Amino acid sequence: MEEILESLWVLREEGIDTRERLLAYSNLEEPEPVIDELVRASLLARDGERMVFTAAGEDAGAEITRRHRLAERLLADVLQLKDDRLLESTACDWEHVLNADVIESVCALLGHPPLCPHGRPIPPGACCRGAAQAVPPVVSRLTELAAGRSGTVTFVAPTSRKRLERLLSLGIAPGTRLRLVQRSPACVIDVGETTLAIERDIAAGIFVRPVRGRDDQSEENDPAG
Repeated sequence: MEEILESLWVLREEGIDTRERLLAYSNLEEPEPVIDELVRASLLARDGERMVFTAAGEDAGAEITRRHRLAERLLADVLQLKDDRLLESTACDWEHVLNADVIESVCALLGHPPLCPHGRPIPPGACCRGAAQAVPPVVSRLTELAAGRSGTVTFVAPTSRKRLERLLSLGIAPGTRLRLVQRSPACVIDVGETTLAIERDIAAGIFVRPVRGRDDQSEENDPAG
């Protein structure tokens, strides 16, 4: 049932959430009885040719999708898994065993990421809506990095495609190593031999994994920080 709910969530994002497409998209050998069971359980409903979530189904679909995409982020950002097929298959296994408490801890650990490694939105959880982080995140926004710290870009989540294209044109992409020189009034960063100034609202969409090394000279009393 969780597989069908997650499949419908993905199809809805793509705008092709018909029953026929859901049957074709599912990896299950016999998805029809599962879809019918979800309808009887009032988690899904039919709207003409479309399959739609009920209120309860919306919550269930968000939860399973959230678990899958956070598992992908954990595998990619912390375990540095590069193989897309292995990443997807492992996340599929993990999504069914990670309970609510564990997934909230994973989310906090990663810095409440908005996107999965493939650029799809991660449905937010309670921890993303103002709860304090219990542990320092492995991945954080560039604007939260201390001046003088270095980091590796893990993903970028700008508010528009135009901003994304601008960042890519500046060489700021996943895997890029950078050093934050100052945080305000604009973020000034060193990327290789180039020094760049980026508006703070744009820098807030850059997520980095802090690194420790001999060039990491964070200064708590740095006036530029």
